Amino acid sequence: MVRSRSGEMEHLPHGVARLMASMLEEMAEGHTVALVSEAEEVSTSVAAAFLGVSRPHVVKLIETGLLPRRMAGSHRRVRLADLAAYKRNIVDRRRAFLDEIAGEAQEAGLYDEPSTEFVR
Repeated sequence: MVRSRSGEMEHLPHGVARLMASMLEEMAEGHTVALVSEAEEVSTSVAAAFLGVSRPHVVKLIETGLLPRRMAGSHRRVRLADLAAYKRNIVDRRRAFLDEIAGEAQEAGLYDEPSTEFVR
């Protein structure tokens, strides 16, 4: 619940309450929390940090057309919405690949009882 400007107590929508709780947990752990618009544009350095890759890799993603960009003079700018979509796509592809490998291992019997015999 939250107190409105008029002083009345109002219920927060469930999604907003979850977001606020998550933000408060992060802050309690000493992490910085910021709310930004997905329309926000960032530099290739910030994009690299967001994706957990190098700046030259982000430049390569832009040059190959995998990541859209806008030029601000001679500087590349990437929208956070595009970064988030790219990251979701990569995570989904990795998860599908790992599921496929796990399925093949299951079919091959690699999850059956482990062998107690060691071979050198």
